[in-house]
Amino acid sequence: MNNRLYEVFVADTEFAKTINYHVRYQVYCEQKQYESPCDEFIDQERDEWDERSVHFIVRDQLSGEWCAALRLVKPVTGLQLPLENISKINEECIRGKRHQAVELSRLCKPKSGSYESLGKRTDGEVIQALVSSVARYCHDHGYDELFCLTSPSIVRLMPRRWKLNAVGPAAEHRGLRRPYWLDIDSILDFCDEKMPDVGYRNFSCAFGGNAMASVF
Repeated sequence: MNNRLYEVFVADTEFAKTINYHVRYQVYCEQKQYESPCDEFIDQERDEWDERSVHFIVRDQLSGEWCAALRLVKPVTGLQLPLENISKINEECIRGKRHQAVELSRLCKPKSGSYESLGKRTDGEVIQALVSSVARYCHDHGYDELFCLTSPSIVRLMPRRWKLNAVGPAAEHRGLRRPYWLDIDSILDFCDEKMPDVGYRNFSCAFGGNAMASVF
């Protein structure tokens, strides 16, 4: 993999978050029509989980386009993760760990001319760069338990060495989806060996919060 094809950023400014929301809009509202557009914001897809999330965006260095996005939903005392509204996490897998548990969600990738959820093997490099960077962020910020609700097609794009473990029953949600636990250490070991240049930067450091940065 050419690790320098993609740059991963934490969307730590309001402008950067609008990039994340717009990528989601193109995927989930326009093409897939899974969600309704946000009434308050033009060309953005947002929901109640965004306020407790860290958002990520990926830039293709060859084209300059923002080519993928996801969010990490952070733990809040007394509240479940979003996926638990659809399926369940086996209690033994999360007992005593909720304060360290985050959920990877809204993983999506725009295509030039058409926008679609990640689900093809040709998208594997972007997934690996993005999820590896998110695992690094979790390690750096003390989030030791990483969960996601995803489909078999996405699981097939992730290296076996990442040690994804199913931790709950499959559920019907826009297709068959199942909760998984991702082994952060195995992802980082793979990253250090195969993708040593992959990491993340804060958008504000890279662009200085400049609202004139190229978005699309």
